Amino acid sequence: MLLAVEMTMFRHCILILALHLARLVYAQNDQSGFISLDCGSPPGSYTDNSTGINYVSDDGLIEGGATYKFATSSNSFQLSSLRYFPENERNCYTLRPQQGKNNRYFPENERNCYTLKPQQGKNNRYLIRARIGYGNYDYIDRNPQFDLYLGADYWATVNITNSAVAITLEMIHLSLSDYIHVCLINTGLGTPVISALELRLLNITMYEGQFQSLILSQRQNFGTNDSVRYKDDMYDRIWRPSSMIGGRAVNNSDLVSAGLSDEEKVPLKVRSTAYTPINSTNMLRYTWVANATDKFILYIHIAEVEILQSNQKREFNIYLN
Repeated sequence: MLLAVEMTMFRHCILILALHLARLVYAQNDQSGFISLDCGSPPGSYTDNSTGINYVSDDGLIEGGATYKFATSSNSFQLSSLRYFPENERNCYTLRPQQGKNNRYFPENERNCYTLKPQQGKNNRYLIRARIGYGNYDYIDRNPQFDLYLGADYWATVNITNSAVAITLEMIHLSLSDYIHVCLINTGLGTPVISALELRLLNITMYEGQFQSLILSQRQNFGTNDSVRYKDDMYDRIWRPSSMIGGRAVNNSDLVSAGLSDEEKVPLKVRSTAYTPINSTNMLRYTWVANATDKFILYIHIAEVEILQSNQKREFNIYLN
C-alpha cells in the first residue's frame, strides 16, 4: 500500500479525496512552464546542479530593495544571498520568462511586489513557491515577521523563528489574469526578505474543481528517507520523506511501474514506496498540528507495492480524527 499525502489548507470545506492528475503534454525536461528567480544573486542565470532547473537573477527586475550575499555558502539552509526592502512604501518586480543561495531584503517599502507573467497566461493553474531565509544577514539577530500576499489576498504570515532555517511557502493558484502578483508586506516587525520565487505550470485538470487558491500544509512521501522533486516530478512538487506510527516501509518500483496507470502523474519514486502495518491488527496513524479554525482538503495516493497471492486482496478503512 502506498500512502502519499498532500494536506492543503482550504477555506470552506473538509474533504477526503483521491487525487486525479491528468496527463501532462510537456516533455520531462521542458521548463517552458517554469519561472525560477534567485533573489539577490549576481546578474545572469545558471542551472542548479542538484535539480537541473534554470534560475535567473532578479537583478534589473526590481526598482528598489538591496541585496546581501553571505561570505560562505555553508549555511544550513543552503541560501547564501538575499534581497531586503527596509525603507520605501512600494517596490515592484516584473518577471520575464543558483536558486536559494542569495537573498533579497526590502528596507525601503511597505509593500514589495513581484509581478509574474507566465508565457501560458491566464486561465491556467500554477504552483507558486516562495523560499525565505534570514540568516542574520544584518547582524541584528532579530528574526523578522511580515506578511505575504497574492495580489490583494492574504497568503501567509512569515514568522521566522530560526535564522539558520529557511521557510518554504507554497500555494496552487488558478490565475484568471495574465499577471500574478506576489507581495511582501512590511508589518513593522522586521524587514521583509526573500531568497527565491518559483512558479510552475500545472495541467488545468490537476486539483480540478478547486477555484480558490490552495495553501500547502504538507506533502509527504511515506516509506523513504529521500525528498523527491524535479526531474522525478515534472511539476517540481517537493515530496518530503515521512513515516507513520505502527508501520514498516515497503517498496517495489517494478510492480508499481508495470501495474498502475500513470494518469495521476504522481512520481514513480513516490508511488513505489509505502508504509504498511507491521501486522494485520495494527493501525497506521499520522497526525499533524492544526488550529481549530483550519480547514483542509486531504489528498491520498494509494497503490499496491507488494505481490499478493491470487486469493488475497487488500482492503482497509480511512478515518479522520
